[in-house]
Amino acid sequence: MTIRDRIKDFRRVKGRDLLPNPRNWRRHPQAQRDAMRAVLEEVGFAGAALARETPAGLMLIDGHLRAELEPDAELPVLVVDVDDAEAAKLLATFDPLGKMAEPDPDALGKLLAEIETESEALREMLEELAEVEASVIAEEEPSDSICENFAELLSIQQQRKQGNANTAQKNDTERYLVVVYPTRESRELAVKKLGLPKDERYVSSVDVRVSRCLSGRAAQPIGLPTAASSKNSGATG
Repeated sequence: MTIRDRIKDFRRVKGRDLLPNPRNWRRHPQAQRDAMRAVLEEVGFAGAALARETPAGLMLIDGHLRAELEPDAELPVLVVDVDDAEAAKLLATFDPLGKMAEPDPDALGKLLAEIETESEALREMLEELAEVEASVIAEEEPSDSICENFAELLSIQQQRKQGNANTAQKNDTERYLVVVYPTRESRELAVKKLGLPKDERYVSSVDVRVSRCLSGRAAQPIGLPTAASSKNSGATG
């Protein structure tokens, strides 16, 4: 397969002279604007905007936020030789293609640990990234407490099954497995993944299947840890 090189020029163009694409579907909330401005202030331009020639001038495909934030600055711009249909295809796929990449939690944790910033907006963005990835790890891998107490969990489950099968012998004492999640969002994702009812906090042990731990590595918090608070912690049993 022959891959064409569609980049025909490199220019430095003031942000105000770059035409916004009328079909641009990406919106930029204030948090993203603040984080982008912090990166530009602390690092500078380290990537080029993408644009194509039109009768009206250079029209952006990627780089709208940079052009908006720095209208008087000269932005590095890659000019591509694409037609209207190809530009639409790039516009639709540019961000989604990047989001399809799967993070390596260990590598991300090491990277985040190395980053220092004086920007509150950028720090909040990095902390949120660390919390999201930690939640994903916690859902994908059993906690070390579950791995270490696997036999006891099976015993508890068997006791509950026997008690339910013979109500005459069932006493008033019940034992529960309590799972604590770092954030409410991670709990909701786990409930959805396990198919548990959203409006119940307790599920009978007979309805829970215990599986052996498939990984010996316990979930580790990564990068920029934040203290847990009552407003973002949840538990389910």
